[in-house]
Amino acid sequence: MNARAGTPIDALVVYRRRQSHPELRTFFWQTRRVDVSRTNLVHTEREGETTYLVYAVSSGKDHFDLRFDTRRGRWTLEKVDFDLRLDMRRGRWTLEKVDVGD
Repeated sequence: MNARAGTPIDALVVYRRRQSHPELRTFFWQTRRVDVSRTNLVHTEREGETTYLVYAVSSGKDHFDLRFDTRRGRWTLEKVDFDLRLDMRRGRWTLEKVDVGD
């Protein structure tokens, strides 16, 4: 499963008083619901007049880089790193499943 940089996604966030950025809780990518278990880093980037919030988050052992366009209010998935496991019964690498929720 590969994600092209800039893949549009839907996100569920929480805005809190006195917090510099929205708290990303869940995002929807393709047919998957990915629940964020940890936010590892949030920083800003600027391109011209547009400010982006860049998130590095984890869901279990999988890692995702996302970007929020503060001007347009749009989220994109920039990078995906899945946890690979060796399936000893089949003798090959397999992809751990992303937690898709209910």
